[in-house]
Amino acid sequence: MVITKDFYVKVRLKSKAGYYKYYNIHPVLYALIEGGYALMNDKRHFFGVITGNVGDGKSNLASQLVALWEKKNKRDMTLDNVVWTTKKFIEKTDNPNNKTHAIWWDEAITGATGRNSITTEGEMLKISIVTKRFKKHFYLLIVDEVEEYSWKLIKMANFWIHVHTKYNERGYFKCWTSKRKIKQIYQAFKYYKWDWSRITVYPDMVGRFFDYLPSLLDEQEYDKKKLEETQVLNKDDKEKKINIDKVNRYLSIQDKLSKGIMKKDLPEPDRRFLYNFKAKVKNETNKGDIV
Repeated sequence: MVITKDFYVKVRLKSKAGYYKYYNIHPVLYALIEGGYALMNDKRHFFGVITGNVGDGKSNLASQLVALWEKKNKRDMTLDNVVWTTKKFIEKTDNPNNKTHAIWWDEAITGATGRNSITTEGEMLKISIVTKRFKKHFYLLIVDEVEEYSWKLIKMANFWIHVHTKYNERGYFKCWTSKRKIKQIYQAFKYYKWDWSRITVYPDMVGRFFDYLPSLLDEQEYDKKKLEETQVLNKDDKEKKINIDKVNRYLSIQDKLSKGIMKKDLPEPDRRFLYNFKAKVKNETNKGDIV
């Protein structure tokens, strides 16, 4: 590692051609990975979110963070670090042979969304992140709009980076690590429907990054894998929505019964829903999908 006179960190990474070369990495990105590595050694999860408009360079920035993380763990980044669907994300977290690996979920929409409804796989996703903390992964989720995430996921983030175009030139980013600021911005988007032009929450860090994705990963293989994975999603992973109000009602009833409240004092539950809900939980548990 060398600090250049332009205040970029020169890091030796493996290119898609198979040889090593030096890349200029912004010191903020370098510091994030160093901090994440310390969290991992403290047996805590490391979870980042990247947002931005289409074409502003989200995947470019993600590739640099993931490459730095893999180098820190004495490995090289490959396409095996990238997933596009909830199913593949969970497969990665369940794999016993990939401890400390980065899991880069590109265009992470399915399974992460929804305020009034949840999906079976979406719940499994949250369970995976929480219960697989001992595996010391670096989770990196990318999405166009932060409103597409549920707060249960966003509040777990150690950092949130927004990439943007400045003076008609892409490659700029703003970064927040303060939980308070992350919550303020999320609420402005989610509940007040603001856009970035109205956000006045000052970023903790700002910077610029370079277009290194074509050099680090084979773009043709990247697009091919993305197409194959998302085609499987369209055919096989149509998720059944569960009304979250009914779920919360059922869980609330169970909680009150456990505290000794008489059953006759509780509202009459939806019998058909309770039967289907219990059957679904039992089925997923038997499959080993729910921890």
